[in-house]
Parts: sequence; structure tokens; C-alpha cells
Amino acid sequence: MEINDLLLDGLDNLQRLVQKGTSGLTPAELKWQPRPNAESIALLYFHIVRVEDMATHDIQGKPPIWVAEKWYQKLNISADAGMGNLTPEQIAAFELPKEWQTYAAAVRNSTVKYLKGLKSKDFDRDVVVPTPPGQPVPPPPLPFTPTVGGILIHMLTALSARGGKIEYIRGLQQGKGK
Repeated sequence: MEINDLLLDGLDNLQRLVQKGTSGLTPAELKWQPRPNAESIALLYFHIVRVEDMATHDIQGKPPIWVAEKWYQKLNISADAGMGNLTPEQIAAFELPKEWQTYAAAVRNSTVKYLKGLKSKDFDRDVVVPTPPGQPVPPPPLPFTPTVGGILIHMLTALSARGGKIEYIRGLQQGKGK
């Protein structure tokens, strides 16, 4: 199995985990927080898609679809929303717009197209990771090797952790296995 096939399989598993964790939930359940200032399922899902969008486009030296296709305008959310800069009030009020699934599908389609085009040697390519707005320059030490492969593996593990949080919060609301 090639590295890109492994990553695609991991992203498919993540997508199934998120679908299972969000399936059938009401808007109130998606918005529910285990405690004040804690992330809701909706906000975790938002982060999953936004991080995939940013990571895969940063590697390519391109702006994320969120910016390039002006999804923040289409969804009426600020361009930098959810990237560690929401107030407790914004976290509590956060709801996924109805068109969210269309943006999520566009991100996944872009990711799949990019990953399918990678060759084994591409994973060793060094990447200059841009400093997000509002972050210190230079950025703090990265928790991954700034190569295509290092960023993609870090992305997959970070997003999988968020997917697990979605299932945990759903379990808090509805009980085990619900």
C-alpha cells in the first residue's frame, strides 16, 4: 500500500467516525457544551474540516478553500473563526450553517485529488509552515516535522483526536453506544 492510500484510508475512517458521531443529532445537541467554554460537537466538526483545508493547502503553497472560494462569506462566519480566537460567548453561540456539508465535501474532494497525485518522494519535501494570523513570529516549535508527510500525519492524528471528542460528547449526552 502506498503512503497516500494509507492517508486516504485514515481520512475515510475519520469521516465515518464524524458521521457516526453527528448523525441524527438535533441542532441543540450539536451545540451542547459539556461545560462553559468547552467545545461543542459543531465546533469540533468545524475545526476538523477547517484544519484539513488549511493543512492540505498550506503544503501546496495555496490559500485554503475557505479563503480562496470565500466560504467564510457564503457561510457568514469570519475568515479567521475557530482558529483559537473565539470568545467564550462565540463558542457557546456557534452553530454549523446549513451549507456546511457543501464546504466539507469541497475540502474532502480537494484533499483526495491532492493526495492521489502524490508520489512516495513527495512526502519528504520540506514545507515552510505559514504563521497563522495573531500567532507569535517566529512560531513556537512545531509538534511535527515540517515535511509533506510530517504535516499530513500530524493532521490525521490531530483530526482523529477531535473525532474521538465528538463521540465522547455524544456519549455524555445520550449514553454509551447511542
